[in-house]
Amino acid sequence: MKKTFLGLGSNVGDRENNIVHALHHLSKKLSIIDYSSLYDSAPIGYLNQDNFLNMVVEADTELVTPYELLSLVKTIEQKMGRKQTFHWGPRIIDIDILYIEGLHIDTDELTVPHRELWNRNFVLIPLSELTEFLLIDNKKLLIKEMIHADQTDQVSLHKQKEEISYNVQS
Repeated sequence: MKKTFLGLGSNVGDRENNIVHALHHLSKKLSIIDYSSLYDSAPIGYLNQDNFLNMVVEADTELVTPYELLSLVKTIEQKMGRKQTFHWGPRIIDIDILYIEGLHIDTDELTVPHRELWNRNFVLIPLSELTEFLLIDNKKLLIKEMIHADQTDQVSLHKQKEEISYNVQS
């Protein structure tokens, strides 16, 4: 098994439904191990937009390469109607590859671990539900120690994971 964490976010339309549908699409191609609760978070970068809902998903990506995974998430985003706008702009769905166990990739096309992983409480807080630490460059990095205590008010629980089902009709 190759443990992988993906970040899902939406701030356009029915945000929760968008994330549930993205999770459903992912489950058709990947083995979903676990997923976090849904969190509401303030936008970053461009602030004149609606709040996001965010979730982190743990999947087994043993059977796909990192670039096949990237292609899969981009295909799902397009299938769901994501339009290219501007950096940090509104989006119906955003699926980020946050971490792939044992891999470090830094290319123009893909960066793993995600370059903003440690700067985003809307990723770190849900990630802390799924794992205590990530192993990066042979160092155990504790997730709870990475959460920015001065920014926790920008992320709030929207729905417990037990209340979320992603077995939907597509």
